[in-house]
Amino acid sequence: MQTTEPTRLSAWTLRGWALASALGVVFALYTLAGVLGLSLAVVSPQVSPVWPPTAVALAAVLLLGYRVWPAVAAGALAVNYQSGAPLEASLAIAAGNTLEAVAGVWLLRRAGFRGTMDSLRDVLLLAGLAAGVSTAISATIGVGSLWAAGRIPTELTPGHWWTWWIGDAMGNLVFAPLLLTVAAWAQRGSVPGRAGEAAAVLLATGVAALLIFVSPLGTHGTLSFLIAPLLVWSALRLEQVYTAAAVVLVAAVAIWGLLRGSGEVAAEALNQRLLMMQTFVGVASVSSLALGAASAARRRTEWLLRGSEARLRMAVEAGRMGTWEWEIASGRVQWSPGLEAIHGLSPGEFPGTFEYVCGETHPEDRALLQARVAEALAGGAPYQVEYRIVRRDGGTRWVEGRGTVVRDAEGRPVRMIGVCADITARKDSERLLATKAAALERSNADLEDFAYAASHDLKEPLRGISGYATMVLEDSAERLDEKARERLRSIGHLTTRMDGLISALLEYSRLGRTELAVADVDLAEVVREVLEALRPRLEQDRVEVSVGALPTVRCDRFRTQQVFANLVSNGCKYNDKEARRIEIGAVNGALAGAGGGAGPVLFVRDNGIGIPDRHLGKLFRMFKRLHARDAFGGGTGAGLAIVKSIVERHGGRVWCESVPGDGSTFYFTLGPGETRPAGGEGGAAIRQGPAAPKPDTPMVEVRAVNPVVEPASPGGQGVAGGAG
Repeated sequence: MQTTEPTRLSAWTLRGWALASALGVVFALYTLAGVLGLSLAVVSPQVSPVWPPTAVALAAVLLLGYRVWPAVAAGALAVNYQSGAPLEASLAIAAGNTLEAVAGVWLLRRAGFRGTMDSLRDVLLLAGLAAGVSTAISATIGVGSLWAAGRIPTELTPGHWWTWWIGDAMGNLVFAPLLLTVAAWAQRGSVPGRAGEAAAVLLATGVAALLIFVSPLGTHGTLSFLIAPLLVWSALRLEQVYTAAAVVLVAAVAIWGLLRGSGEVAAEALNQRLLMMQTFVGVASVSSLALGAASAARRRTEWLLRGSEARLRMAVEAGRMGTWEWEIASGRVQWSPGLEAIHGLSPGEFPGTFEYVCGETHPEDRALLQARVAEALAGGAPYQVEYRIVRRDGGTRWVEGRGTVVRDAEGRPVRMIGVCADITARKDSERLLATKAAALERSNADLEDFAYAASHDLKEPLRGISGYATMVLEDSAERLDEKARERLRSIGHLTTRMDGLISALLEYSRLGRTELAVADVDLAEVVREVLEALRPRLEQDRVEVSVGALPTVRCDRFRTQQVFANLVSNGCKYNDKEARRIEIGAVNGALAGAGGGAGPVLFVRDNGIGIPDRHLGKLFRMFKRLHARDAFGGGTGAGLAIVKSIVERHGGRVWCESVPGDGSTFYFTLGPGETRPAGGEGGAAIRQGPAAPKPDTPMVEVRAVNPVVEPASPGGQGVAGGAG
């Protein structure tokens, strides 16, 4: 049996021959149903109290769309014209029948009709809009056209209109549900469940209908209500398609019985008998379908609850949890088997009292548990507590309890329900983590001591060696040959390089331990200060710098200056062009490639020597140089590693795109891309920076370019260790 949520009955998409065939089928079904309906017309050849074509037209438009209207109109025209109605009246009746179906579908769709008849809303919409409202269109146009053609006397017009409307309305109530539920069953692609039970119910319904409407026993009225229990059984136990089939079966047997001239209402005129029969079956249809929809909703709810309970049970078992419930008035406590297992008890061994719960609690945590329970009952705070329990075997476990208080209409606490989880492993991990954190703190302190020693104790001998080598070279140069003088100069170079390596290593290690001073920073001002500090180098190397629009971002101003200083210095250093150029700017992350994201991506571009693709993955390694030690002014190779560390500390990333011989572009982000206009809140704002530093710009002291400055080797002025 289907227990999932009701689905919407969707229109079939047909084209070409398939659509033409469908239109032919609709025309044939409408014509056959119309001939059957008009065979029951007794007050007028075109006015029948039983009109199944209404259901055929409604279902066809719902399933195939409004484009099926020509088949409906053609079928209605054929049926009415062959019944003897004038052509003009037949055309008007066909138009009314078509408009009835189209209007009914339009109203149903506007109201959210699903078409599966699995909800009470569907049943009421079908009864109210399709059967009650749209059918008045056909009745009014049909009776009016026959009156205008002189086929219906004026005094009989109201009665004929009533008969027409009842016939169309009951057609939608009795026959349309079966067509719609069969279509829904076909679209689901699954066979309705309980087929054996459904066959038995349908058989019993047919027998009961024969007894009521055909057999002589029905004339006494003693069997009138025999049909009701069977329809109720079908509605409560079976799917809607079976209930709709049972209603159609009852209607068919009742019509047959009435035409035989016997049955419960055999003493009345045939038309009135047919109208009363239609009303009886229509009411039975709406009642049973509404009951079936309510039953289907209940089954869906039960199915969802079972699924929810199963998922909850799996989650509780996977999380080493157990559930509990405390009836406050009686003091009775219920534990799930999972909670009993946490306490080391066998299933059913828990005595079920709050006193036992307190007794199992560690003495040092018992007061805390009772206080949290009292606070929850008083309504001051939700129940949540971590405490220890002492099991029978003497073992101690940590548990976390969470719960809620259920109150009555007056707000008095009635019971508490909740879960308990075994968090012993988490507590052990927290203790282990705390131990490791303390060890890490000691290690960091030792590292700080080492950094101090490296900064002072290691550098001091280097200065002495360099100083003595310089003194010997200056005081005794005339007494030394050229080879000795060259060796002394090499000593000076090597000690200077070692001093730079130690400084870079200390700076790199310090980056991971210091907190960032994050604030709103105008990057245009940052770049202006960096360029001012680097002006002597830029003027010496004749580097042209252009600065585009730069945003205001949240970052550490000092560290961001280091990033720009290193990248600009590299652009100066690794450049063999006569006209050296550096460009600084920002682009949208989606345009920067390499996963720049949606925020602004900053870049520093040069027209230098470029970097081969095979070396791009090595750029940001510590002390990694791609050229000989003294090439391009030498350096330690730490600058880009420091850039990468600073950027990653901000939560960003850095990458390079390069063409050997044409230059390199270094892209980087500072965090998730959040930007703010300078000096206030709001969305992203780009502020235009200067095209280049102006010569009359006052000198600004920039600390950012100093910590990463590499010592210049004798052959050049290296600033901010390079990649190449």
